Amino acid sequence: ALAAFRLCAPDFAQSPALVQDALRVALDGVLTPFMLREVPKVVVQSDHNYHPNEDWLFRLQIDRASSMRIKFDPRCKTEPEGDFLQFFKKEDCEERLHEVEKFCGDYPGGWPE
Repeated sequence: ALAAFRLCAPDFAQSPALVQDALRVALDGVLTPFMLREVPKVVVQSDHNYHPNEDWLFRLQIDRASSMRIKFDPRCKTEPEGDFLQFFKKEDCEERLHEVEKFCGDYPGGWPE
């Protein structure tokens, strides 16, 4: 399965170091879960609070996966108007993987699973 994540804030700070510091990715046992027929877990998170003026495109690909389940921490939120999160089928960011245009604020009633 393949997904492209985009987190946008109005004025992108073009600093690779800032992006590297802001985005932490933890891969928990990618090979072993497949061998044990367990589902691998991938955690993607920004700094808390995330840095202003960022625009990221992050690619996540899990070989041999037929689907992905996205789960948000209940505390997940962005600035209500200008900052948002989107999920796309490919890196060209043309086909969204969700019906709503973008997730922003604390999303009505919290962010979905």
